[in-house]
Amino acid sequence: MKLLDIHMLSLTNSFPSYTAGKPPRPSVMALILMTELRYESFTPNPIRHAPMPQYPFQSSPEARGFFYSESVQLIVHSAWFTLLQGLPQHLPMKALGILLTIWVIWTTLQLTLRYKSSPPLFGPIYLADSLASFWTETWHNAFAAPCLSLAYTPTLYILSSLHFPRSLARSVAVVSSFGLMATFHMYALSPLLNEEGKKRIGIFFVANGVLTVAEVGLWGKKRHWMRAVCAWGVELALASWTVAAVEVADGVLNADWRGLCRLKMS
Repeated sequence: MKLLDIHMLSLTNSFPSYTAGKPPRPSVMALILMTELRYESFTPNPIRHAPMPQYPFQSSPEARGFFYSESVQLIVHSAWFTLLQGLPQHLPMKALGILLTIWVIWTTLQLTLRYKSSPPLFGPIYLADSLASFWTETWHNAFAAPCLSLAYTPTLYILSSLHFPRSLARSVAVVSSFGLMATFHMYALSPLLNEEGKKRIGIFFVANGVLTVAEVGLWGKKRHWMRAVCAWGVELALASWTVAAVEVADGVLNADWRGLCRLKMS
């Protein structure tokens, strides 16, 4: 996917420029291009930064910045994950446990492998107050670049060329980005999931795309507690339905992690 992203950016003459200092020699530049999923050293890059909340520590931006740093938030989310593992593992709990597992593992890798200038990979999950903010500001942005270059931008260009209304073209382009993620996750997880599990993973992403577009059409950019409640309800319901078809242990810590090394034959 990374290679396709680079190829598409080259074809469309929209390749980002290296802006992290003096350009290195070609071999090092090639390495940076392949390893920087989000083009941190380039301009433009596809990352959208969520504004830092005014709470807690309203009178101290320094303390607030420390609290929302990736290292502190890793501790917060790890504690949240550990707490959930001690609760009855109903489907919503399982779904949230998987969500937090991904958050903790990816953030740990990010803190280990990041450049000094790397932006955060995730936002705090508990601050997500809509489907739109969850997918653009909260959840990891490692695939933002290929979603734009391989799905959103070409879809928007084709539909605009066919004189589709701009709002409709953008909505379809958003859903196409989620469709790309559905295809990618179904392929990547195919050794671990049965056919029903793969199908539900695909539906999960496409449904999120459709519902995100519908949510923005209804609420626009307005933030409201009712929007947050609806978003959390929808996301947990979709995730629970998806997890129901996936072989997940009662608690992520009880999962057969060695089994990840064994391919499914069915």
